[in-house]
Amino acid sequence: MAKSTYLAKKQRLDRLLGILKSEDHSTTESIAKKLRISHRTLMRDLDELKNSGIPVEADRGRGGGLRLNAQWGLGRLQLNHKESLDLILSLAVMEKLKSPMLLTHVRSLRDKVFQSFPDEHRKKLQSIRKRVLITEVAEAETLGKPAEIPANVRNILQEAFFDMKVLKIFYQDAKNNITERNIESHYLLLSWPFWYIIAWDHLRNDIRSFRIDRITKAQIQSAGFNLHHQDLFTSKVQRFSESI
Repeated sequence: MAKSTYLAKKQRLDRLLGILKSEDHSTTESIAKKLRISHRTLMRDLDELKNSGIPVEADRGRGGGLRLNAQWGLGRLQLNHKESLDLILSLAVMEKLKSPMLLTHVRSLRDKVFQSFPDEHRKKLQSIRKRVLITEVAEAETLGKPAEIPANVRNILQEAFFDMKVLKIFYQDAKNNITERNIESHYLLLSWPFWYIIAWDHLRNDIRSFRIDRITKAQIQSAGFNLHHQDLFTSKVQRFSESI
């Protein structure tokens, strides 16, 4: 019981610090509401942060504003929505790959970054993480090396995946034949070092996988899509992979 209480408190303090870092000015009332704790508990937590050397500045009164000293640490990192997703997904992928290096603090760093996001941002990120899958490392001897993906193609693929938009692609297969497809990017699959889109293919009216470095051109379409045929997708891809 004592251990679980300690972990819950540590997570609360980490989230409190994330809120203070991510917002220029927060009231004690709004922070207590976000953390679902009483004003008295919040005051105790703030005292604990101050005693650990973190310079929390507060205005007087129950509804007073809170902020971190502007000169402390590296300051607040400004990330847009897509950059935030890139960061948290990159950390999650690194953790799942079980690299012998750089793993000491990856999980705690990922958790702190994740907890600093607004609630609605975290909900969207959770749903996206379930759609990014990792499987066994590919055999480079049989598949060769992945080709470089042009930045404009990469950005379009990412945007269509995040925003759930139908995507027109021009795909070059292993025999160098190019076909035009309209696809719905349900999942991204990493079989290091190759990335695949696991998609609903309008041409075949079925599930197909597309190696991303073989997509020569991509265009986002106006139509969106919902995740469908999930039982079919699950049987196809989650037998040999897991989400991040």
